[in-house]
Amino acid sequence: MALTYKLVWHNLSEHLRQFYQISGLRVEDFKKDEYDLNCAYHKIEELWTKNLDEHIKSVRYILLSEAPLWGNDKKYIYNPDYEKDSIFFKCTDLSFALGKEISTKIELVRELNQIGFLIIDISPFALNSSTRINYTSLSRKKKNNYPAFLNPLIDSFLRAKLEKVKNKIQGDVKIFYRYPRTEKHLGDSIETLLKEYGLSVLQKPNNNVFKQGGGVDKVRLRNILDYLYFKMMLESFIGNIPQESGFIKKFRLHQGWWRTFVLNEPEGVYTDSKGNCSSVCNRINNGKKSLKNFLSKEIADSVADALKEQKISGSGIMDEDRLYNNLLSSQPLAFNLFAFFNNNKGLALEFLKTIRPDITYFDKVVFEYAPDSNKDSSAFDIGFVVKSGNKNGYIGLECKYTDTFSYRRKGGKVNYGDKSEIEEDQNYGNYFKLYSENRDRFPDDYFSYVRSKDYNQLFRNELLAVQLKSNFEFVVTGLFCHHEDKETINSGKEFQKKIGNGVNDFITLTYADYFERIQKLNLSWVQREQIMMLWVRYCGLRLSRELLNTT
Repeated sequence: MALTYKLVWHNLSEHLRQFYQISGLRVEDFKKDEYDLNCAYHKIEELWTKNLDEHIKSVRYILLSEAPLWGNDKKYIYNPDYEKDSIFFKCTDLSFALGKEISTKIELVRELNQIGFLIIDISPFALNSSTRINYTSLSRKKKNNYPAFLNPLIDSFLRAKLEKVKNKIQGDVKIFYRYPRTEKHLGDSIETLLKEYGLSVLQKPNNNVFKQGGGVDKVRLRNILDYLYFKMMLESFIGNIPQESGFIKKFRLHQGWWRTFVLNEPEGVYTDSKGNCSSVCNRINNGKKSLKNFLSKEIADSVADALKEQKISGSGIMDEDRLYNNLLSSQPLAFNLFAFFNNNKGLALEFLKTIRPDITYFDKVVFEYAPDSNKDSSAFDIGFVVKSGNKNGYIGLECKYTDTFSYRRKGGKVNYGDKSEIEEDQNYGNYFKLYSENRDRFPDDYFSYVRSKDYNQLFRNELLAVQLKSNFEFVVTGLFCHHEDKETINSGKEFQKKIGNGVNDFITLTYADYFERIQKLNLSWVQREQIMMLWVRYCGLRLSRELLNTT
C-alpha cells in the first residue's frame, strides 16, 4: 500500500510542479508545499479508505467536494482526532436535514455513514491558506486556472475513488456538489466519467448544497435527503426490523405495518431465552387486555375458551404471550381465520364442502387438539369435527405462516422419534409402535419419515390421526399455509405420496384457497368485511410493498 501511494504521488507531484512552474512560482515554494501536501495526501487517503471500508455498508449519497483544508490542525471530516465540525459541513446542517439532534462531529460522521452518505474529494491536494495556491484563488475569473489545474486529475484521481466505491453503490445514488464552481468548471468531465459507472449528478436546483455567504444550504440538503428523512421517520414508526431476507422479512414487515397503521399500537417488547429484553416490529404489548391480535371479540372469546380447555386436557402447546402479542405467530392466525366457524355453523359447513363434498354436518372447530392416548405435546393446530352421512369424522390441519416445520427438540442430536448410535429420542418406542401397527397408512420405511425435516412434523400428525380412529370413523389430515410458501407446499405434496390413500386423506389448503372459497359463500356484510380485513392482514402485501423497498 505504501508503495502504491508513493507511485501515485510521484505522478501527482509532477503535475503540481508543472503547474507551479507555469504559474511563475518559485521552486522553493513548490518544494515546501509539495512536502506538506504529500504528507496530507497519504494521511487523508488512509482515513478516507478506512471510513469507507469499515463504516459504510452501502453508498446512497455522494457529495463531490474539492479537498480537505488539513493544515497544521489536520482539518478533515473523516479525521477522528479533529473533533470540531466546520463550515464545510456542520452538525446543525445534518440535524436540520434529518430532523434529529446531532451535537458532535463524531455523531455527525456516524449518521452520515449510517445513511450511506460519502464525501469524495476530486483533488488529492489539500490546498489551504498556507499554500501558495488555493481553490478560491484558482477559480477567480482573471486567472481561470481552476480547470487547468483540476481537469487532468478527473480521469485518474476521481476514477480511482469511484473504483473503490462502485461495489458499495446501492440503488439510485444521489450525487451532488459541495460548491457550484466545481460543476461550472469541471462538470462535463465529471459527468462523462460518472456515466461510465451508470451514475449522474442531480438536476438543478439540487445539484449542489452551497449557500451564498458560506456554509451548507440546509433546506436544499433536506430536499436531497427527503426520501431518507421519510424513510427514517417511517422506520421509527414501524420499529425494529431484524436483519432478515426473503419470505419471513416481508411478512414480518407487513405485520409491523399492520401494527402501526391499522392497530395504532406501539412496538412490542419481549424477553428472549437469555432474559434479554428487546423490541421487534411484529409484536404488541398488553395484547391480552386490548385483544388487538384478533379481529373480533367473538374470536378473542374463542381463544380464552381454548386456553381453558388446553390447560385441562394438556394437549398441544398454547403460549399466551405468542397468542396475544405476536402478530407473526401462526396460532393467532388459525383463530382469526377459523374460530368464528363455531358461531356460524352453516357457513362452516359450506366452506368444508369445498374441501370434502361428502361432509354433511359441522359440529365444531377445535384448536391444539390431540387424542387422550397421545404421549407427547403434538397436536393438530386446527381441527374440524364433522360428519359424512352417519359417519363421524375429523379433519386436522397443520397451520404455517412464516414458521418452518419442527423436527428436533432443542439440544437434541436426533430428530423427534429417531434412533441412532448417538442418541435415541424419548418418543422413538411409542412412534415406532404406532407406525408398525398402521403400515397401511405408512408404506415407506420408518426412518424416511422421522429423519426428514420436511416430513417429521407431518408424520407426527399422522400418528395422531391413527390414534383418533377409535373416536372417528374417518380422519383427514392436511397442511394449511401461505400460497407463496412454495417450499412448504412442495413438502406437503411430496408427503402426500408417502401415506396410504394420501390422495383422499391428506389435503394442502393455501390461504388463497381459503379466501377464494369463502368469498364465494353467502356472507353477511359484516362477515365479508371481516374476511377482507383478514386478507389485508395476512396476504395484502401490496399495501406494505413500498415499505419493504425502503428497508
